[in-house]
Amino acid sequence: MGVCMEHRYPELLKYDLLVAVPQHEDELHIDEYTGDAFNQVDPLVEWLSKTSHIPVVTPLIKTRPQSMEKLGWIERKKVTKDLYKCRGKGFTGKNIILIDDVATTGSNLESCAEELLSKGAGVVMGFVCGKDYVG
Repeated sequence: MGVCMEHRYPELLKYDLLVAVPQHEDELHIDEYTGDAFNQVDPLVEWLSKTSHIPVVTPLIKTRPQSMEKLGWIERKKVTKDLYKCRGKGFTGKNIILIDDVATTGSNLESCAEELLSKGAGVVMGFVCGKDYVG
């Protein structure tokens, strides 16, 4: 992603903040060696921060567990309403890169972006590792 950002989307290097799409605490993955709970996107965002020199902030929380498995596009859009909340301030005019591991319909990214924009973010750009499709 860092190479892609540098060579394909260099305009992203001028953004102010990196934000990971959060997981609810009940959905976190467990490291098999340490037993620590983690969001699989966090290591990616930390590494991207080191290569891009864009700071990471964690203003978003996921308000409830919500599986998207077996949900179509319309259902995913419905269940992401109010799924993410922004805590904290300091986003006024900030351009944010929202990072996720995969986008299927984009409903999680859209919900997170809407929440950040409602708190004053200037621009929110989604950046994902992969794309999946739902029919």
